[in-house]
Amino acid sequence: MEDKKELRFSGKLGTEYELLTQACPHYFNFQNAVTESVKRDENESFTALEVGTGPGETTEIFANRFKHAKIICVDNETDMIKQAKINLKKFGDRIKINHSDALEFVKSLDSNSIDVFFSGFTLHNFDKLFRKEFLSELFRVLKSGGQFINGDKYALDDLKERYKAFNSTVQQYLDSYLPNDRDDLCYDWIVHVGEDENSKKLMIESESIKDMKSIGFKKMKITFREQMEAVLFAEK
Repeated sequence: MEDKKELRFSGKLGTEYELLTQACPHYFNFQNAVTESVKRDENESFTALEVGTGPGETTEIFANRFKHAKIICVDNETDMIKQAKINLKKFGDRIKINHSDALEFVKSLDSNSIDVFFSGFTLHNFDKLFRKEFLSELFRVLKSGGQFINGDKYALDDLKERYKAFNSTVQQYLDSYLPNDRDDLCYDWIVHVGEDENSKKLMIESESIKDMKSIGFKKMKITFREQMEAVLFAEK
């Protein structure tokens, strides 16, 4: 789910990723919001790119809605790739799963070759410099009018509200995992979200939009928000 410099889902968080749904009540609403934010006819044929495929939950929702879309999936985590290949096997050749670093893969794509980019819970794992280079390359490979839909942890600009959302997330881990004797998983997730607040990674909503505008993206809009999670739409 991250770039080659850091594998953040190589342990329990990767092998037991599905348990995240227990601690995130809006998880499936969030996942659905990614696909619902795509402005394409459901019967169209087009090419989509997903980075940070994970076990394939977002991919499956997308593929079920856009039945004629071809989806190029990328992830650099071995455990996630294994799960995705099992979960997405039913879609056959419509979905191509690639084990690769996100930036290296996007750099290998032709300019103006992708109609839609979508992702869930991935770009916040990138260091800011890596993320900006990735977004610049992504802009290059998107077709004119191509769409960017990213469901992720876009930190609120209001510090008080940001802290409130963070504390609520931590409390959900405590309430969900500790009663089930999963102190280990609770600890790992709390450490993970704490690392997300590192100034070298933190994606603040207004700063993210500003950076994307400087690259050339337009029509940016938050289409969903619940606590720490939001979906950002943009076009080339």
